[in-house]
Amino acid sequence: MVYKELPGCDRLVKWCALAGRGGLMDSRAVTTLLCIVGVAGSVLAGCSQPNSASSGPIRLSPAPLPHFSDIPIPSGFKLVDDRSMDLVSGPIRLVRHVYQGKADLLAVRDFYCEQMPVGRWREVNRQYEEGLFTLRFEKENEGCEVKFRRRGALGWQSEISLVVMPRNLTEAPPTVKAATKAR
Repeated sequence: MVYKELPGCDRLVKWCALAGRGGLMDSRAVTTLLCIVGVAGSVLAGCSQPNSASSGPIRLSPAPLPHFSDIPIPSGFKLVDDRSMDLVSGPIRLVRHVYQGKADLLAVRDFYCEQMPVGRWREVNRQYEEGLFTLRFEKENEGCEVKFRRRGALGWQSEISLVVMPRNLTEAPPTVKAATKAR
């Protein structure tokens, strides 16, 4: 019987069968009740099952005007001003930006793995530990660390932290060395 396949319905099916045999309900009432239970069970089961078309994370698109053209930000994420700073001096930049928005963490990970190479960044490594994703990228003389996790009382917000700095802070830029040796 098809109704027995629905979870938790086996007792109801047995009760209806006994009630029908005992004269408490006629066969049409039993059939109607079983149809109602079957439809309700199908609807409820369908709501809890992930849709195969949307089983993966939603694909994020880049914001149209990021703060730096080579560092993408997912659309809908906003800069948290009081927790962010950047300093650009010639070819050197130091950046610490924090962004908040709503997105699945796997979608954020996929976004950066797909979009950073567009800005000529090469992925060095990735890590996940205790709810915190960390992605590290390099290009030319810079490194970029992207960290993201859930934030907020109910975890509805995602927070992205970006840090960009020269790959080797201990080495002075070549122009400074050359000027010092020339004296």
